[in-house]
Order: sequence, then C-alpha cells, then structure tokens
Amino acid sequence: DCYSCLSKIQRYVNRDLTYRCEKIIHNYVLKHGHRYASEIDKIMSYFTGDPQLPIGMNVYSVGCGPSTEIFGVINRLPNHVIHYKGFDTNQIWAPLNNCVRTLFPGHDVQFEDVDFFQFMAENDDHIDILIFNYLLSDMARQKDATFCSTFIDNVVSLCEARRISHIVINDVYLTYGTGTGYALMEELARKLQNNRNITWQGWRGHFATPKQ
Repeated sequence: DCYSCLSKIQRYVNRDLTYRCEKIIHNYVLKHGHRYASEIDKIMSYFTGDPQLPIGMNVYSVGCGPSTEIFGVINRLPNHVIHYKGFDTNQIWAPLNNCVRTLFPGHDVQFEDVDFFQFMAENDDHIDILIFNYLLSDMARQKDATFCSTFIDNVVSLCEARRISHIVINDVYLTYGTGTGYALMEELARKLQNNRNITWQGWRGHFATPKQ
C-alpha cells in the first residue's frame, strides 16, 4: 500500500524513512502535486505586477522533489521567462524531473543533484525567488538541530551578500514547537529581520484546511 508508506514518511515523528521507492514518488505526485502547485500559484499572485521583477527571472528551489512549484510559478507569471533550477540530492526524483524539463518550452528548466550552498559557492548566480516548498518540515524531521541552524545561517549569509531577492516558504502549519519546520521558518525570519545589512519585509499567510 503506497499511501500507507507515504503517510509513514510524512508523519511528524518519522526520523529515518524517506523517499526511496519509485512507486511512492508517483503516488506522492498523484496525492499532493495539484495541491502544492496551486499553493505556489496563489503565493506567486503577490508578485504579479511587481515592476522590480526582471523579465528573465532566476527561480531556484531547494529540496525540489518532483518540482511541483514550477507549475505554479509559470502559470502565475506568464509574462516572465523563468530560469528554474531545482536542487535535490535524492536521485529518486530524476525520472519525474526529466519529464518536467520537457513541459515548458520558452523557459529554462534545469536540475542539480549537488548541495545548494556548494553550488552557490562555486557560481555567482543571483536568485530572484528562492523557494522552500515543504522543505523545512522535512528537514526538521530528518536532520539534527546543528544542521538546521547552519542551513538557516547559510541562507542569511546569501541574503546579506545580496544574492537572494525573495524567499518563498510553503509548508505545513500544524506543528509550531521547537524542532519543527515552522520553528525554522521563524528562526530564518528573525535572523533576517535582525540583520542590519538586510532590508527586510515579511508576509505570513495560511491556506484554509481542505474539506474532506
């Protein structure tokens, strides 16, 4: 039962199970794909009409998995040419990503199976929109506190270096305590807001709970 395995992987108390089966990733897309894409589509509506957004935009996603966010980005920002890079070191997603790569003629869709911060250290890319789509909650489950804090500090350093213009975080809101994805989001927001070298403007919102 793939859905049973998927529920176990996504359970808050899970610390070791991850996406390692091709059947599970296809079930993942069938179960969550439209929802995650539509959530990013909604979030992107806050960027429409922004005169500061370049026509050719670098949109990078860390822990992209099946890269559902690209559907929302391109649908909501049709007047922009999207240069998308999805980062995920788990090769199980590669077949889906190879399919996604062919779906958007006129846009530049690429995937990297290397560490995001290593890539940024070796390249001088500027990111217009950086997306964490259900990344932080997964990271909070799978990684220890030191790894998570270092991740947040590295993101802040990139912002301080003016290499990231916007960050979009889309994640679960059910668990607010220490060691959760929500706590990591608030830690990032606090560190960005308190950094005198960064101009900060934040917005928080939530989607209604889906009906059964």
